[in-house]
Amino acid sequence: FTATGNYDVTLQATNGVGSNSLTKTAYIHVISPYCAPSASSLSSDIAIAKVTVGSIDNNSTVGVDVYSDYSGKYSACMSRGGKYPFTVSRKTNVNAANINIWVDFNGDGDFDDQGELAAQQGGSNSLSFSDSLRVPTSAQLGQSRIRVGIAYNNQSNTPCGPNYFGEFEDYGVFVTDDNT
Repeated sequence: FTATGNYDVTLQATNGVGSNSLTKTAYIHVISPYCAPSASSLSSDIAIAKVTVGSIDNNSTVGVDVYSDYSGKYSACMSRGGKYPFTVSRKTNVNAANINIWVDFNGDGDFDDQGELAAQQGGSNSLSFSDSLRVPTSAQLGQSRIRVGIAYNNQSNTPCGPNYFGEFEDYGVFVTDDNT
């Protein structure tokens, strides 16, 4: 697929008796690739050591890479209207840091839309940030992405950058219907 959008799929079967086809409308949803966040500098103090949310529980090496995409390795199922506790941890807290969590709730391949900055903690010397992600009832069903970002004190912490100090990690999320 070369363009973002919805694609129809048609299956056609033919044998000695005849042929038949079945078309699924807008069956494949293609999105643009997610941006890779940028930061000018790395610091083992302004870094993500551990992320837990839903079934995701990932310890990572701090201050090595500006961006790590764990979306193929770690993902969580979340229901529309659900509330999911999370914790983002640091290894050290010499400097204050701010933490943001974005979720691509509408599945359009970015974190720019209203409500996609799902949680944030201003400049803090805390070793962890805990709260809950709330999935809107209007969230797009299917596969999407969570991005966790950390930056120095109250400096820029944007999902794509440019950022001065920082580290970013992506995780998968599969949004399902509310089953209650």
